[in-house]
Amino acid sequence: MTFSLDSLLSALHSLLPSAEKDQQLLVALSGGLDSVVLLHGLSVLRQQGKLKNEIAAVHINHGLQKEADSWQSFCMNLCNKLDVPISCHSVDLNIPETDSSSEKTGMEKRGAEKGTVKRGIENAARIARYEVFDGLMGPSTVLLQAHHRDDQMETLLLRLMRGAGALGLSGIPASRALGMGCLVRPMLQFDRAELLSYAQENDLEWVEDVSNTDQNFDRNYCRHTLLPMVEERWPSYRESWSKTVALESESLALQQALAEIDLNSCLNENATGLKVDEVMKLDDPRRRNLLRFWLSTLGLPDLGWNRLRQLSLEVLAAAEDTARLEGEGYALLRFRGSLFAVRNDSLTTAVDQDLQWRLSEPQEFSLQGNGRLISALETGLGLSAEKSVTLNIRYRQGGESCHLSGRPRKLLKKILYEHHVEPWLRSRIPLLFCGDELVCIPGIGVAEGYQAEEGEKGWRVEWEKPRLLVTGLS
Repeated sequence: MTFSLDSLLSALHSLLPSAEKDQQLLVALSGGLDSVVLLHGLSVLRQQGKLKNEIAAVHINHGLQKEADSWQSFCMNLCNKLDVPISCHSVDLNIPETDSSSEKTGMEKRGAEKGTVKRGIENAARIARYEVFDGLMGPSTVLLQAHHRDDQMETLLLRLMRGAGALGLSGIPASRALGMGCLVRPMLQFDRAELLSYAQENDLEWVEDVSNTDQNFDRNYCRHTLLPMVEERWPSYRESWSKTVALESESLALQQALAEIDLNSCLNENATGLKVDEVMKLDDPRRRNLLRFWLSTLGLPDLGWNRLRQLSLEVLAAAEDTARLEGEGYALLRFRGSLFAVRNDSLTTAVDQDLQWRLSEPQEFSLQGNGRLISALETGLGLSAEKSVTLNIRYRQGGESCHLSGRPRKLLKKILYEHHVEPWLRSRIPLLFCGDELVCIPGIGVAEGYQAEEGEKGWRVEWEKPRLLVTGLS
């Protein structure tokens, strides 16, 4: 399809979630050719009365080049000419350091480090941009980005080089949810050459980022070296590759539909994890498809091919309490026949240590980041009210033991295991001490000699646990 104002409007309307006039179209404006064409086209359509939506722009100043401030000024001036409101946001980038311990030497080492830094910068800039975008999205906000078909071709090639599956090879999505609103890319079907022609015909000005010619960036190498070679040999490659993107999108939709069916049959009773026995009934490809889909529904980063295969073939078949796989900021654990996802910070010991709690009346005692303890006065139940006026709240350090009422003394580790306390709670369960004696394990029992006798007042103590599992449940 050739780029024109009418074709832009048609593409936009086909992608908008609804035709409501109160939707705000927020253009991500970098100042480059693509975003300038998009903003100008929308502005003209609004002037012609063909577009009723409110239009605004957002510019992200990454501060990576010395021209960054002048680009921001350019965007502000352009929006002023087009009578479009704009908000500008400066961001700080968290760029990972290179690994200086590599055994590579000379040019090989310098090249590898330089490539790593470039990819780190690209990723940090993207994360920073989307953090700003996410914060700007309301229920009626549509963020418009100016990606075109050449961007799609570059993305497809890069993902193919990285061994992507259907998700990666389905390319840049034309629309997706973002924050409270959605993100739409109405120019994916147009070539950059068509956008350039429009800009020249309308005497538009734009800024040129000199870093776009730096072929240390993988995308620039594809744009300036690899794809021109492909086009010289196969001039219509864009049409052929676009078919691949469409076919992979269909394949992805089918995979996700199958995964949703499998997920419904494999979720455990309270939908907090997957039933391992049911998952293991699936063959390996279908199992990996389910696991990948499940992680995506939880909003967790993909494991990648190698660790996903390890999860499918090894972790799910391992013994209870020994099966664990680390993801990016989370861990996957097997427990009592189910696979659970737990954020890494949930697996650490609770923050509060050795707190003093005076039991004088029914109350709630908040624990920093660890739920709360709730006490209630009962008769013949719980901790003896006479023997446990002041308690110390501590957490498991290792080596503790407890002589629960009516049972032999055992190590705390064994007690927690026998009572099926989840692995992610064992370092967080608040333990109640009188002096150096462990007298109560909430939810499990009270120590010998501290149990309220029949007819005696006692404190029943319950622990309201924090939400540590990643479940996707609201």
